[in-house]
Amino acid sequence: MKKLMFLFVIAITGAFFFNIAALADDHGMKMKHTKSAGDQGKAMDHSQHMGEKIHESKVEGYQFAYHLLNMEDRATHHLMVYIMAPDGGKVENAKVGYLVSGPDGTKQKMMAMGMKDAYGADLEFKQKGSYTVKIKAVTGDKKLLDEFTYEVD
Repeated sequence: MKKLMFLFVIAITGAFFFNIAALADDHGMKMKHTKSAGDQGKAMDHSQHMGEKIHESKVEGYQFAYHLLNMEDRATHHLMVYIMAPDGGKVENAKVGYLVSGPDGTKQKMMAMGMKDAYGADLEFKQKGSYTVKIKAVTGDKKLLDEFTYEVD
């Protein structure tokens, strides 16, 4: 068990350093970000968040901050969501899932994995056009649903 945990920590650390390099060079892919009606309110502190912030929203007092990491070594991006409770605390031990509809109508459905104050999953955003991102987060007896549009130019 200790060996498995050690290998997991090494893999996450390696992924972090690869992502830092990936963020430095975007390979010419320009992305435009749109906001939804839920973007108002007190801003979340993003100083410790990884990746590019692509959206923020508020659902039933909970704040959601979405960050996208370009995974150069893979064909996918890593979509992270940071969730803050109405009292300002971090939401831990939630179950989070994504449903992403691409410009061509294809759907990607992924359960997110909890990692360092956020929930992330590998998703593809390689086609140009509009993506609809839906999220379902279950924390305790609370079910939170959010949705936004993300543009890839």
